[in-house]
Amino acid sequence: MDEALADPELRDWLSTLRKQQPDTAEPDLATLRAPRYRPGGPPLWSVRELRIGARPVTSARLYRPGPERLPLVLYAHGSGFVFVDLDSHDRVCRRLALTANAAVLSVDYRLAPEHPAPAAVDDLFNVARWSARLPDQVGPVMPNPALAGRSPYWRQHAWQGRR
Repeated sequence: MDEALADPELRDWLSTLRKQQPDTAEPDLATLRAPRYRPGGPPLWSVRELRIGARPVTSARLYRPGPERLPLVLYAHGSGFVFVDLDSHDRVCRRLALTANAAVLSVDYRLAPEHPAPAAVDDLFNVARWSARLPDQVGPVMPNPALAGRSPYWRQHAWQGRR
């Protein structure tokens, strides 16, 4: 399945993880969260860091391909609510903003196990509710934001045995 990955850097990272762990073991949390080089994504008209809410404050990153009124996409980065962050999905969000010609709001929700469930879901819900009010911080956007993201659970189970 790794050969089919569109991102060669992701393929190399997965290969490195597998070499560090026995074949039967899942990578440990420290390995999964370790900083690594990530190539930059395409340039955009605007990329801004946002702080949303009061308690808890949720960090987010807004990607805009242009100043015009755009659809808004709320992006949840996946990872089983345990690892990855805004930086790990920066390139994906940049590509999504450009190809969909949409403003993309990527949410840096709290991660488990430090923040047990439903903390991540609460953060996503709070940002969705906030973004539905079309706040000035996101610029001119159309009503009814969309939700996008990824899930390793889906990939693991949907593609099982299809190599």
